Amino acid sequence: MDVYRWTVVAAEITAPPVQMGINGDRAKAQEAAGTALLGSLHSSRRGIVALVEAVRPVLIAPGIEPGFEPTGLAWTGRRSRSGGVHWAERTVES
Repeated sequence: MDVYRWTVVAAEITAPPVQMGINGDRAKAQEAAGTALLGSLHSSRRGIVALVEAVRPVLIAPGIEPGFEPTGLAWTGRRSRSGGVHWAERTVES
């Protein structure tokens, strides 16, 4: 069962994520990420992007903690000139 991890990040690689979450539905994950992107204080600056990645729940040793393994499918959302969010599908190599 795939779930979708979403993150809104700034251009600065060392900056922490603006917002993040997990959702069981890709459209809802993109909606949440897009809302966070457009609502971000920094959303008008270049380089603020929303990322949605398909992941599978897995158990990670040694503490048998839950985690997520990327499937290789991802979408990048950027603020569009019309005031919405444009999503582009991409593949991610693990």
